[in-house]
Amino acid sequence: MWWKLIGLPLVLVGLDQYTKYLTVQHMTLGESIPILGDIVRLTFIRNAGMAFGIQVSNQMFFTSLSVAVMVLIAWSLYRVRHASWMFWLPLSMIFGGAIGNIIDRVMVGNVVDFMDVDIPDFHFPGWDVGLFQIPSYELLRWPVFNVADSAITVGMVILLIVSFFGQEPEMVSRPAAETESLS
Repeated sequence: MWWKLIGLPLVLVGLDQYTKYLTVQHMTLGESIPILGDIVRLTFIRNAGMAFGIQVSNQMFFTSLSVAVMVLIAWSLYRVRHASWMFWLPLSMIFGGAIGNIIDRVMVGNVVDFMDVDIPDFHFPGWDVGLFQIPSYELLRWPVFNVADSAITVGMVILLIVSFFGQEPEMVSRPAAETESLS
């Protein structure tokens, strides 16, 4: 049971930090190395904003909010520890990814990103809806990301699918002796 709460997040943090270490040690900032032509590249950037390069005006507030969300995720993960894998797995992935990026923010002030994937061009035309104007949006290449971002994103997708199509997690009451041995 411990690996649900600690093991998977620690593996994700270790993998995330190791890949970021390799990136910093073997690439120069802004360098891009083709892996599969222009479709997949390793591109070393430092991201001071949120995931996918979304900029944040108050770094201290954002970091504090991230830590508060991590505490909430840890509490939620503890609550579903006896439930089906479809509840604890995505929370473990999100928790591990959040820790990986928080380490960078606290230690360096930004996050190392290096995975660079091309996607089909996406054009969203803007339009007027009554008094509101929806702006157009264009995405020509996926924003550069890292292992932690991937874990958070995949965990969120699983969590959304489970939320829409799954069932409520059963909070199984364990006998006192079993509960004490798991703690």
